[in-house]
Amino acid sequence: MRAVLVTGATGTVGGEVLRALATQRELAPIAALRPGSRSRVGVEARPFDLTDEASMRAAFVGVAAFFFMTPLIEEQVSLSRRALDIALAAGVQQVVRLSSRSATWDLESELRAWHREIDADVAARAPRYTVLRPCSFMQNFLTHQAEGIRAHGRIALPIGDARLPYIDARDIADVAVAALLDPDAHHGKTYTLTGGEAIDMHRVAQALGDARGAPVRYIAVNPEKAAAGMRASDMPSWLVDSALRVHERTRAGLEAEVSDDVARVLGRAPRTIENYARDHQAQLR
Repeated sequence: MRAVLVTGATGTVGGEVLRALATQRELAPIAALRPGSRSRVGVEARPFDLTDEASMRAAFVGVAAFFFMTPLIEEQVSLSRRALDIALAAGVQQVVRLSSRSATWDLESELRAWHREIDADVAARAPRYTVLRPCSFMQNFLTHQAEGIRAHGRIALPIGDARLPYIDARDIADVAVAALLDPDAHHGKTYTLTGGEAIDMHRVAQALGDARGAPVRYIAVNPEKAAAGMRASDMPSWLVDSALRVHERTRAGLEAEVSDDVARVLGRAPRTIENYARDHQAQLR
């Protein structure tokens, strides 16, 4: 079996990648964990700290493939380059890199520039590589708005009535596993990952409400107030800048484009918001 080291193992996408890998007989998933963290998936785990070269060298022993995502930190480019150095020196033959769809159009913010720089480094040096560029996750509604949904029956965003092709992180994971299972077929590919249709927040609210058995309403937050709130928070300025650019582009209707990459890779349609909501009923209540 080929061993696959998965970073972001406690997060939204990394956790789903581990779950999907655990169902395969050809791949042996390994959760790369920061000190003090634990994986929710019952697979092998190894300590992995981007600031600790010794931990990374130990984590890559016997690893053939690397699901590579970086945390939202300012030093992500230099730390990612060092992680890739160590991975390749250890004999890793394939890298599946999680990037962002925003990296294709946001040419101003620091965060997306960092994404592109890391993507390019992977493409230049990995023996086999695939880059995944997903749009906004359906899981973000629970990650960021669970309290509002459960306690008040509402979700709030500063995007008006704009439409987005939200993607279920499980579909991102399934594409990642497809690439890991067949490195040659997916080598050199950059996949833009979206849901099957662009939907507005009223459709999202309806799906979440139907699943929880109680209404959920959408509140279109004033963009200026949302921006002021983010700037007044403890979010770093480079992260605020990136988020505001996505919101602005979304309101302009420019994030509604749907890609067929999920369907082409998996041979099936992406999951819908209704699928997601039904599968997460317990968390919505």
